[in-house]
Amino acid sequence: MSVLVLQSDKSYDRTHWKWQCLASVQSWAEARGYHYRFLDDSFYSILEPKAVQKLQTHPAHKVILSDLARLEWIKRYLSQGYGSVIWLDADFLVFDQEHFDPISYADTRSEGYLLGRECWFDLDAKGQEKLWRKVHNAFLLFRTAGKIFLDFYLDTAYRLILIQKGNQIPPQFVGPKLLSALNNIAHCPVYEHAGALSPYVLEAMCYQNTPTSNEHLKRLHSFKHGLKHTFYGANLSASVASSELDTSSLLAIYRSTFAH
Repeated sequence: MSVLVLQSDKSYDRTHWKWQCLASVQSWAEARGYHYRFLDDSFYSILEPKAVQKLQTHPAHKVILSDLARLEWIKRYLSQGYGSVIWLDADFLVFDQEHFDPISYADTRSEGYLLGRECWFDLDAKGQEKLWRKVHNAFLLFRTAGKIFLDFYLDTAYRLILIQKGNQIPPQFVGPKLLSALNNIAHCPVYEHAGALSPYVLEAMCYQNTPTSNEHLKRLHSFKHGLKHTFYGANLSASVASSELDTSSLLAIYRSTFAH
């Protein structure tokens, strides 16, 4: 069964640590014999003009356009005969290439698609640490058998965008928010090893060996205690990260936090 791995990103603002993320995905795909395609500026050309017209006036809505475009490209490549199409965000880092294996897990399921697992660890409104378990679209896998859900998800996303009044649409509107709402009802299949890390967790990983290491180590312990599965790869949340990651820490993230 042929497998295609898709990614896209803006080259002009790509940071060094994001280059590392992209390289980790490409090398993982090549090692497994998958086809790999990086979509350039034509990425958004596949979208319905009405949605683009409504969203292009607000800079924050670029995220929503990306959420839609990845679905359209997955749909197109499935129609061209690929057995599986995997999408990974440009800020997704594969920690463990040997064990990151969504294809094998998809083979055990009948739905024909997989979503990523979001374990968002941060402070709540009262300043208390809390872990929210949701799903995300930084990782997506679709097969022909999952086209029914893909079509429904894409149609629903377009419809919800077009009926919104004004331009105050949250950036995560048709990504994690819509997917989590659907998951609460439909119990979608999730590849638990494709995670997402909040800036609160990333900060603790990057600075666990600094003078404030005790605080960061406690934070990591609390986060790991709440996880039900090991992450073999994760989205590093570039769209919401408040500062540059320490690039020297990226290669150590898996060893220091997720190693068995």
